[in-house]
Amino acid sequence: MTFFLLADSEIWYIWPETTGYTVLEVLFFILMFLLVVQVGRLIFMRKKTTSSTWTHILNYAYNKKLTLKEITVLEHFFNTLDLSVSAKANLLADKKSFQSYLYSYLKKYHSDSVESYVRILDKLFPSLDHHLEIKSILDVHVGEVCAAEFEGLYFLARVMSKNETEILLSIHDSALKRDREGMNVNLYFYRDTLGGFLIPGLVKKVNANGFLFCQEGDVVMKGEEHLVAELSREVELFPWGLNTRDASLSLHDNEINMFDSEEVIESSEKKEDSQQAEKEVSPSLKASMIRISDRAMLLNVKDPFFNEAVLRKIDIWEMVVTLTPGTQPIVLKGKIMRSDLFSESFIFKFVAPSESDVKLIFEEIKKHSPTRGFIS
Repeated sequence: MTFFLLADSEIWYIWPETTGYTVLEVLFFILMFLLVVQVGRLIFMRKKTTSSTWTHILNYAYNKKLTLKEITVLEHFFNTLDLSVSAKANLLADKKSFQSYLYSYLKKYHSDSVESYVRILDKLFPSLDHHLEIKSILDVHVGEVCAAEFEGLYFLARVMSKNETEILLSIHDSALKRDREGMNVNLYFYRDTLGGFLIPGLVKKVNANGFLFCQEGDVVMKGEEHLVAELSREVELFPWGLNTRDASLSLHDNEINMFDSEEVIESSEKKEDSQQAEKEVSPSLKASMIRISDRAMLLNVKDPFFNEAVLRKIDIWEMVVTLTPGTQPIVLKGKIMRSDLFSESFIFKFVAPSESDVKLIFEEIKKHSPTRGFIS
């Protein structure tokens, strides 16, 4: 059937003729449209689920105190993991599989970053005795992961069995040949609440799946991540971003707009004296260090303007401190929060300290009879 539309007695459009094929074509295009919509919805839901899964894993990693570099490694593992969306979403519920997949991913790399991989595994999947210091091979448990270093070559290894002087380790890598028998090797273990431990020894025997390690020497603690020392030092604090060398700036200056006017109570009789004192005020907050670790300091802040309102307004602070008398001061960035144990004190938690600053902090801690503990 054909319909004609007329305009000034001329045919300018012909309505298409409807046949059985026309109905099939319409149904085909409708089905294709629905299919495209469904595929787009599935892709969207897949990305949404994957993103949600990574967010849960990221929160778990933060709670386990992984560093930013360690989280970057974990994210690359997650993005390259060849699993279904549902299997990825189940990783946190099945930590045994999670650990197995992560170990299989990390063992492929042989750079000096392997020690950091041991830390990642130990933080994410702590053992029952992760709080115990390693004083001998007897303190190492079967199934524990370590890093084996052979004169510049690094491998992830797993403890298969042990006795008082030897450890049988599994290494899935063909680079470990029999000619390495008798070679010096260091095993690096990590306990999250204590730090790293280095066990020196020799490769006693090599087989297809790993090697037999024989201890030669005492266990050495490597990386005193949680050593704390009592240390008294004067420090200066600035909101991050202010020029710490510009003496014309003052934290108490109203132009910086960090303090509520109601927090400074002045009587009318003292207004003139108070204004004069504000002009002469120091460009920083004064504080005293009480305790120090490689991650934070415990401080007493000696300034009446320093309170909860200030902490809410300023997220990142900058500290200038001379750790060793007679040396150049160092500048550290960090966050400040109230101490849980000391009502009048605050914790300065370092944010991205440089390796040289961390080394200086370690050296100073070692000079003052450090103990293992936490600043809280």
